[in-house]
Amino acid sequence: MNFNEQIEISAKAAEALDRIRSKRNTQPQDNKHQDFSRIVFEEYSESAFIKKIKLDTYIYENLLTECDEQYLPQIQEQLVLYVDSIRSIYEHINIEPKLVGFNKLTLESSENQLNQEGRRIIFEYLDKNYYSLNQAQRSAKYKSQVIHEAKDLVISDNIEIDDSVSHVYKAAILSNLLESVAFPFVIKNTILELLESESYRQIFNAEKLEELWSNYNENLSSISKILSLV
Repeated sequence: MNFNEQIEISAKAAEALDRIRSKRNTQPQDNKHQDFSRIVFEEYSESAFIKKIKLDTYIYENLLTECDEQYLPQIQEQLVLYVDSIRSIYEHINIEPKLVGFNKLTLESSENQLNQEGRRIIFEYLDKNYYSLNQAQRSAKYKSQVIHEAKDLVISDNIEIDDSVSHVYKAAILSNLLESVAFPFVIKNTILELLESESYRQIFNAEKLEELWSNYNENLSSISKILSLV
């Protein structure tokens, strides 16, 4: 079974379970939530999510081109958990999943075109957010995160300081890249606004969104650290 098949099965299984739960636990505010989401965005659909993940997979696969085959099963397992946490958030806020890139491509486009677009997205992001920055700009963007996590690595894993800093820098950049793919700018801003909105909290299940967002960030941290070692 390939990665796309794992993703599709996971998504469909989760969809079936959630439909069963929703039939048992439907509340009047659910309709209000849907109406709220439709004001700005199209509503969530499983078909749109599966399309997004199938296209995003060309980005993930390009990040794994240098990965030793013996580690691929473990990484794919982590990616399935990561992708499922993304799906849960889109579904909870009832917003149609959004793509980064692939603007003129479809799932029917050639493998070569789709792979090239996956590489373009990665290289363009890395150039804009790392390679084109001078040392002062890199420090301003990543220093606080890198120092904190590198210190933890030196203490917990007894890694040399230079190696630790290099590893954490790479993980931080990959984390930002992956998040920009999962939740493009307008979507992430919407999620953060909902998490901070008192009016949203009064009507909708903000605690559930907080739980999903925390779970997503844990999965993001795990997969970023794994990929930084590839």
